[in-house]
Amino acid sequence: MDLRPIHTDDEHRAALAVRTGLAGVDVPVASAIMTAVDPERYTVIDFRALQSLGIETANRSLNFYLAYLRACRRIANDNGVTLRNLDHALWQWSSEQSAP
Repeated sequence: MDLRPIHTDDEHRAALAVRTGLAGVDVPVASAIMTAVDPERYTVIDFRALQSLGIETANRSLNFYLAYLRACRRIANDNGVTLRNLDHALWQWSSEQSAP
């Protein structure tokens, strides 16, 4: 049984808001920090992962990231992979699409 606490969007928002409050840290960098701290709960948002999902415009808002995180969790869960494996797969697919 998994006894880890369930975190709500508000808790995720607060954690990310603290990091984006630092000079020079926007949502993509904050997502990378949070992923390094807790890769089971967070994933990196970057242009390659977004491109793999058919999203061409990078929205850097906290709300967009939280929606992206929920979608990634659902995709990872539906496919029986970790968030990190999903992130790597999305990045790899995008990278291969842009290769000559």
